[in-house]
Amino acid sequence: MKNLILALSFTVACSSMALAQSTPAASRLGDLQVGATFTNADSDYVVNRINGFGFYSDFDFRRHIGAEVDFHQLNDYQGGTNARIYERSYEAGGRYFWNFGRFKPYVKGLYGRGVFNFPLEDASVPRANLAFNTLNLGAGVDIAVLKHLNVRAEYEYQHWFGFPQSSATPQVKSSLTPQLLTFGVAYHFPPGKPRRR
Repeated sequence: MKNLILALSFTVACSSMALAQSTPAASRLGDLQVGATFTNADSDYVVNRINGFGFYSDFDFRRHIGAEVDFHQLNDYQGGTNARIYERSYEAGGRYFWNFGRFKPYVKGLYGRGVFNFPLEDASVPRANLAFNTLNLGAGVDIAVLKHLNVRAEYEYQHWFGFPQSSATPQVKSSLTPQLLTFGVAYHFPPGKPRRR
């Protein structure tokens, strides 16, 4: 629960800072949305695909350019709570988008931090949580279904640098490369009106 609160606070704080910093210099406020996601992923560590959830926020401050922050939590239990594996990532970066009526396709590049919880082979050994730098590339589309409601479908490729090789996972070399399919719903704050001079 603590991590969930931390992730929500991170998303809202980054979105608020982006909005606050853009107000004095711009003649028009940007476009902001904040949402939650369901994710299905090939984790690149376990054999089966795993599910998870996340949060995201976008602030589009130019005609085709915006910023995004993301949080993903992917869980795999492998036979019990003692063997729990999870992949958690915090990301921030930019995106380039196009507008086609209600459809807004985009590509994005994000940099972040990933935390991996390794499985326990012995319950007496403390659980290992290691953090790695990540580079993430993605593409997707936001669809305006209502005035203040957007839905999202997205593919994201993550590259975790320096991930250790394991005898149990010989396909993993010096990195981890999860691939995520994400579906989200966001509340859309409409852009501000041009300021009068």
